[in-house]
Amino acid sequence: MPFGTIYESNLSAFFWRDGMFTPPDTAYLALWTVAPTIEGTGGTEVSATGYSRKLITLNDASWSNWSGGQITNAVQVDMSGMTVASGTVVMVTLMDAVTGGNIIALSETVSFTIGINQFARFPIGSLVLKFRD
Repeated sequence: MPFGTIYESNLSAFFWRDGMFTPPDTAYLALWTVAPTIEGTGGTEVSATGYSRKLITLNDASWSNWSGGQITNAVQVDMSGMTVASGTVVMVTLMDAVTGGNIIALSETVSFTIGINQFARFPIGSLVLKFRD
C-alpha cells in the first residue's frame, strides 16, 4: 500500500521543509470496486447493504515495526458481513474519515468478491504500508 498523494506530500513537507504534520491515530479500511487514483479522485467504494469502513487503530499494537521500508498489520482485520454481494473488490485503501476523507494509503490491484453474509478478512501481515517503489 503506497501512501496517498496528500499524506505523501505532508510527510515530505515534514521531513524536508520543516512542515507541520500530525499523523492520525486511527484510519478506516475501505474497499473499492473501481479503483480511485493515488490522488484520491474517482473510484467507486463498495456500497452493498451491511458494508461500512473498518476502524483501524494506528499504534504499535496494531502494526509491526518498520522493516525493509515497510510496515504490516500485526492483528487480523475482519470487516463486517454484507447482506448482498459486494461485486469484485479491486482496491483496498486506508482513509482518514469514516466517510469521504483522504486516502492515507492504497493497495496494489487486488481481486476478490465478498458474497452474501461473508466478510473480508485480512490476516496478520497482509496489509503492507510502504512508500512507492
